Amino acid sequence: MICPLADAQQLTAGTPPKPWRLSRTFPAGGAVACGWTTNDDAILLISDNAYSVYKIETGEEVLINFDHNDLYDGYTKDDVHFDVKELGQTVNIFGFRAGGGNRVSSSTDWVVEVIYPWWPRAMVILTRVFFIRYAIESDLNPVASWLACGFSVSGKHFAILGNEGVEIFSYR
Repeated sequence: MICPLADAQQLTAGTPPKPWRLSRTFPAGGAVACGWTTNDDAILLISDNAYSVYKIETGEEVLINFDHNDLYDGYTKDDVHFDVKELGQTVNIFGFRAGGGNRVSSSTDWVVEVIYPWWPRAMVILTRVFFIRYAIESDLNPVASWLACGFSVSGKHFAILGNEGVEIFSYR
């Protein structure tokens, strides 16, 4: 008999399998959502009092905006998109105050998801379609916060988002 809970409780968190690697961590107190820019080369990070955009490869801060009107006006009515007026882009977002994220990468055949085998402790699972599951170790505190995850549009990156910031993993 298959018992998904027992199987998940047996997993030990570690580094992601090759060809994935942690490429960047962007701390942000009170993070609530994030998303990938149109070119898939930068990430939008939204917190309770600001939003910012960072280049994934270099870590360079492209912009930060502390204007509360811009922050609240940026959310679309459905809370799954955010208008970054400085970039002239509408970004699909996921997180605590957003959608669920793109959890399947059709270009690389991987699936990423958050599960709770030891409530309230969250665990991020990375699975190659029809293959073994890997528990990903995160520096974000999965007990003191919620976690969300999602792939970039190209499938070359995935993010783990918590209220302490976002970790970006890249396919190399």
